[in-house]
This record gives sequence, structure tokens and C-alpha cells, in this order.
Amino acid sequence: MAEILPRRTRASKPKVKSGCLTCKERHVKCDEGKPQCTRCISSGWKCDGYLDPFRQQSFNDRERPSVSLEMSPYAAHDCRHALNFRQYVAFRVSSPLYHEIWTQTIPLLSDSLPAVRYAMLALSSQYDFLVNEKGISYSYLAKKKVSQYSSQQYGKAIKRIIQILDSQANFRETLSEILVTCLLLISYELLRGCGTAALTHLDGAIYLCSLPAARSRNFTLGSLSSADAVLTAMDLIERAFLELELQATAFVGARIPRLVLSKLYRPTNSPCSSLMAARDSLSAIEVRVFQFIRHVATKWKYYKPKQRSPTEDFQSDIYGLNSAIYERNILLGDLQEWESSFEAFIKGISPSNLSSSRHFASDCRRIETNSTLLLSFLTTFIMLSTSLEPEEATYDLFFIKFTKIVTLAEEILARRFLEEHPSNCSCWERKSFDCSIFQLDMCVVFPLYFTALKCRDHRTRVHSLSLLRRSGREGVWDGELMALVAERVIICEEATAQVLHNLRFDEGKCFEDSIQGPETIPEFARVHGTSIDLDGSRIKLSCSRRIPLIGDVTRWEYLKFTLFPRTSDIP
Repeated sequence: MAEILPRRTRASKPKVKSGCLTCKERHVKCDEGKPQCTRCISSGWKCDGYLDPFRQQSFNDRERPSVSLEMSPYAAHDCRHALNFRQYVAFRVSSPLYHEIWTQTIPLLSDSLPAVRYAMLALSSQYDFLVNEKGISYSYLAKKKVSQYSSQQYGKAIKRIIQILDSQANFRETLSEILVTCLLLISYELLRGCGTAALTHLDGAIYLCSLPAARSRNFTLGSLSSADAVLTAMDLIERAFLELELQATAFVGARIPRLVLSKLYRPTNSPCSSLMAARDSLSAIEVRVFQFIRHVATKWKYYKPKQRSPTEDFQSDIYGLNSAIYERNILLGDLQEWESSFEAFIKGISPSNLSSSRHFASDCRRIETNSTLLLSFLTTFIMLSTSLEPEEATYDLFFIKFTKIVTLAEEILARRFLEEHPSNCSCWERKSFDCSIFQLDMCVVFPLYFTALKCRDHRTRVHSLSLLRRSGREGVWDGELMALVAERVIICEEATAQVLHNLRFDEGKCFEDSIQGPETIPEFARVHGTSIDLDGSRIKLSCSRRIPLIGDVTRWEYLKFTLFPRTSDIP
């Protein structure tokens, strides 16, 4: 008879409640290794640390919000994504001017506003999923689980907003929840690469911001009881929506900005009172510039008076053209006044304020903001100055400004990289770096893309291409994809110039030393307008240029290309 073996029993051990968040969510035992537990590393999971924030070192020396992590609305498996948002995502997504919204206001409101909480968790988990796709070793099931969780939280946020709208609740109490949630959902869709959905959320938020209740700030904002706190928070949120509106206007050629700040800002010759005041004043001018370019400049840019037209129509056209020139000169004067006031503000900053190492992080953010504002000013100034000029050769007059754009952009990217990797300077010198995965606000990608298209100096535009490929993603602007488009335009222009000068042209080596100055590229070879359509794994590029015929007669030539970016570059 077979011997009956005793039943094996698992040795009982006391449960450990201080394990890392990842092991708690997976319901496995944690060895509590610091800074990352061995179980997570060996199984291919990312260790998200521990609940107590004082037992973890932050990813850099930036300041952290003093928000309690004892949040009753959160389930246990939500805590690690909430902590990830506070310690990582909020600082990576936001620009220096809007850190307060992301690091303090949104985490605080997420405790009392369900839609904000769901949207925050969706953005945090989606950002975590994007980081995993960029090279962190994760198992397939782990990435799939994070992606599903992100979609679930996004659906909960949408469902909550629909419930608010259907219930006809007190609009004064629910408006703030919808606006803050829209800001998070826009970031979520841009992070996923869904620009159309992001524009839908942005249009809804702009409509709400234009309502009398929003303009008068006559509503509550979650757990913020102070009227001053509500006013400050909503001013920052409105500014964030305006930045997104300007970004969408720059990307979508037919879009006209509709959002204006509740407070009207006019440039003055006196120094700016703060960086935020300088940003507000410049944003107000940029809105007027884009409205002028879309409404007025497109009508008169290629206008030529007809000899046989009736006298009244001819005089009316001349009057309209002179009015457009007058309006453009007024806007140029406002931009020049802003430049003078901003330079006076920069000179007024005492050098002693920048010497303290205790404020090094805030000083770096201030320097980056200064460079960002100058980049935006230079790009807007060139766009406005050439808005009524039909010849592309007009851009050659702004070579110095294009050079300054490239220099400022390189300084910003270098500062970002060295701030995140202070001990890895050799990568920057070898230009083998990736400065940013995703940032919500537009900073360097659009100015570099604009420079690569419109500056015909070979060395400058190639340098801008090099920086563009490593600038990451900024909202709807993808640096890698924009570099691919700009490179195709440069090939198109310089190939024609090489044929004209009887030079050898090789499709694989389009950047030859023989194409140096802008004078080597004739006017008929220069591309006037470009439009792109991201169709799955392909980019459909359309370009147009003017071909002279007889006398003043010209015809438009339309070129179409299909580009295939690398799979890893597609959002």
C-alpha cells in the first residue's frame, strides 16, 4: 500500500504593508529594495516606489508640491499613478510658467472633483505607457494593462462630464470641473497623437471660457475656498488654453484664434512687471497677428491691380491694400514696443539674484522662459513682416533673426538635457541625445521648423534640422516628423538649384557644399506653402511654388510627396 505523504503547507509569514506600489498592485511580496525592489527589476516591471514620498528621492532637484498623499477618493491601485503624476508627469508636461497649475492646483482639485481625478490618472498612466514605449524594459502584459487602465480612466472622465451636462446641475459649481478636465483631456489626446480629438476638447473649452460666468469668475473651484485662489487658478488655466489655441492656429493653417484673455494687455515702453505679464502681452499680440494673417494678409499677399478693372473697383482695391499695410505696421510697432519693454525687464534683473545655488532650479526655468518668449517673438515678427510680400526672397532679409532662433533653440535644448543628465555632457557634445519625450506647450519645434522651411542659408537650415530631430514632441508638433517634412522641402529646392547651376545632384546626398547662400536658390524653386496629412504610417506632403511665364504672368506648380517615417516616430 502506497505511503500517504503529509500535505505540504506554506510557511506562514507576516504580511508586509510597506512594499512598493507595483508589488502591492500585483499582490506579490516585495523585498523592499531601495531605490527599486529586486522583484520588480527581475520580472521586467517598473518599480514605482513607496507610498511615503519622503522615503524616495525625486528624479531631480526641482521643488515638489506639499500635497498629502492620504487621498480617500483613490483606490489602492490608483495611488501609484497619482504619485507618478505629482512627482514626474506634472513637471515633464508643463512649461515653467504653468508649473503651479500642474503641480499644485490639479492634484488639489483631484481630491474633490471626480472628473479631474479620472482625467489626471488617465494622463499619468498614458505618459507612463509612452515612457515604456521609449525603451524601458516592460513585458507585453504590463504595457497592455497600463494602456487598458488609461483608457478606462479616460472613459470615466468623459462619462462624468456627460452626467454633469445631462443633470443640469448648478453651472456655477460644475464649470470649473469641466474646464480643468478639458485641459487634462487635451493633454491626453495630444500625448496619444490624436490631434482631432484634442481640437474637439479645445473648442469646447474655448466656448466655456467665453461664457459670462467664466469671464466674470463667478464660480467655485473645487476645494479652493479663497476668492483670490480661485481667481489666480482660473487666470492660469485660461492662459494655458490660450497657449493651446495659438499652438493649434500655428499648426492648422485655416484656423483663426478665438480666445482672448479676460484682461486686455497692451505693450508699453515701460519694463514688463513680470515674466507672466510679458507672456500675456505677447500672447495678445500674437492673437491679433494670426487674425490679421488669416483674415487680411491672405487676400492681399498676391494681389496685382488689373489695368482693365473699373476705376471704382481699382481704387477700392488700392484702399484695401493700403489699409492692410497700415494695420501690419501697427502690429509691427506693437511687437517692437514689446521687445523694448522685455529687454528693459531682463536688464532690470539683478545678477545677484542668479548667483544663489539654492534657487538654481527656478533660475534655470526663468532663463528658459526668457529664451522661449524671444523665440516666439522672433518667429511672429518674421511671419508678420513677410505676410504681405509675394516673393519668398523677402525671407532672406531676416537671416540674422533666423540665426538667433537657431541659437536660442539650441540653448534651450542644451539646458533641458544637461538639467536631466548633469553628468553626461559628452552626449550633448556628440549630439547623441533626446531632450524631451513630450511637453504640452509649444517652444522650439515650430520656430525650428519655420526656420528650416524659410531660411535658405544652407548651414542655418541644416543646423535647424539637426536640432529639430532631437527636440521631442511639443503638443501637436512632433520634432522628428517635422524634420522629415522640412528635409523633403529642402531637397526639392536645392535639387532645382543644383540643376540650374549645372551641378551634380544625388538624391541620397542632397546637402552639398555647393549650395551655401540663399542667392543660389532662385525664386521659382522656392516653396511657398506646405500642407501635411498624417495618414496612418505615411505622411502626405503637398507643396506649392510660383513659376514665372511671360511678363508678370505666373502659374502655380503643386508638388505632392509621400513620406514614410520610422515606425517609432509615429505617435
